[in-house]
Amino acid sequence: MRRGRLRQWRARALAATASLALSLLAAEVAVDRFLPVGGDVYTLDALLLHDAQPNARRVQPMPAAAVGDGDAARVFVATNSLGLRGPELATPKARPRILVLGDSYVMAENVPFEATFVQQLERALGARLVADAARAGGGADPRIARGVPTVAVECVNAGRSGYGPDQALLLAERLVPVVEPDALIIVLCAANDLGDLARNKLFRLGPSGALERCKPAVSARVRRDFERRAARAARPALLRLVDFARERRSAPGWPMAEDPSLLVYYDELLTAQFESHFLDCDTTVDWLFEDIYDSVHALAPSGVIAQRSRALLTAVLRELGALAAARGIPCAAVVTPAAPDLVPGLLVRITPESHPGYVRGTLPRLHREAAEAAGLRVVDTSAAFAAAPQPSELFVGGGDLHWNARGQAVAARVVADALATWDVWVQR
Repeated sequence: MRRGRLRQWRARALAATASLALSLLAAEVAVDRFLPVGGDVYTLDALLLHDAQPNARRVQPMPAAAVGDGDAARVFVATNSLGLRGPELATPKARPRILVLGDSYVMAENVPFEATFVQQLERALGARLVADAARAGGGADPRIARGVPTVAVECVNAGRSGYGPDQALLLAERLVPVVEPDALIIVLCAANDLGDLARNKLFRLGPSGALERCKPAVSARVRRDFERRAARAARPALLRLVDFARERRSAPGWPMAEDPSLLVYYDELLTAQFESHFLDCDTTVDWLFEDIYDSVHALAPSGVIAQRSRALLTAVLRELGALAAARGIPCAAVVTPAAPDLVPGLLVRITPESHPGYVRGTLPRLHREAAEAAGLRVVDTSAAFAAAPQPSELFVGGGDLHWNARGQAVAARVVADALATWDVWVQR
C-alpha cells in the first residue's frame, strides 16, 4: 500500500517537475523572442571597428518623459541576416532600392521600426511618387484617397549606432555589392560626425590631400566592454528579464542640464582625440559610442580642428560619391540639425547667450559645405526643424540628442519632398 502511494507521489512529482520545466522553457523562448531585454546587437569588427550582428534582438527602454506620439517605452530592435534593422530584403528586388547610411539617427533604436526615419521615408516618398504619377496620368490614385499605404521604393536601414561617415563609407563598400541599391543616402549627424573622424582613426589626408586608409585597433578597455556585453546577453532570457526589472526600479530620474562645465570636458576630450590621430598618429581607438557633441568645431569653425576635420569629411564623402558613380547610381547627403541649437535643457548646452559669438547652425553648415565640396546632392533638414512651432518636441531631450518619432517624420517628409523631384532616383 505504502509502495503504491510512494509510486503515485513520485509520478506526480515527476509530472509536476516536467510541467514546470516545460513552462520555464516556454517562458524562456517567449521572453528571448518577444522581450529580449539585455540583448546585444553590436560586435567588434576588424575593418569597421564595430558592426551590427546578423539576426540580433534587443529591447531599448526609454524614459517615460521621452514617450510621445509614435514612441514606445520599450523599443524592440531586430536585425536581419545582413545585420540591417528590419526584415529580410526582397529577393529578387521588385522596387528601386535606396540604401540609407548613417549613425544612430538612422538605426533609430529609440523608436519602433515603423517610426524610424528610413521607414517613414519609404512611405512618404512612395506616396509622393504614386501621387505624382497619378497626376501626370490625369487622375488620382484611388489608394491615396482611401488612405491605403503606397510603396514605390524600398528603403534599407544601414544605420549603426556610434558610426561616423568614415565607418559608413566602409560599410557601404561591403553592402553595395550585396544589397544592389539604386541610390545611396548618407545621413550626416551634425552634432558629432566631424569628431568621429578623429575618434575612429580610420582615415587621414596624405601630403597631396588624397584620402589614406589607416589600420587602427580598439583598446583593451573597449574589447573588455564588448566581452562583458556579450557575456551578459548570453545569459538566460529570464535572468536578463529579472535584472532588467530590478534596474528599472532603481534607475535614477532623468538628469537635466545645469552644469555648463560639461562643455569644458568635451572641449578637452575632442582636442585630445584630434591630437592623438592627426598629430601623434596613434592607432589605438579608445572610444566607439561616446560621441555626443562637437563643441570645439561649433565654437571655433575656422580653427584648425574644424577645418582639418571638414577637409577629411569632404574626402570621405567624395569617396562615397565615387563608389556610387562607379555603379551608375546617385548619392545624396542628408544634413541633420544639431539638437543643442534647438532644444533648451540638454545635458550639453551651447547658446549665443552662454557663448557670445556662437552662431546657431554652425555645425550643419560645416557638414553641408563638406558634402557640397564632395559633389554630393545635399538635403539640409535644419530649416524644417527650426521652423517647427516647438522644435524641442521633435527630439528625445534630456541627455539624448536624437529625433523622436515626430522628428523622424519631419526629416522623412523633407527628404521625400526633395527626392521626389529627382527622377534619377526612381527611373531605373
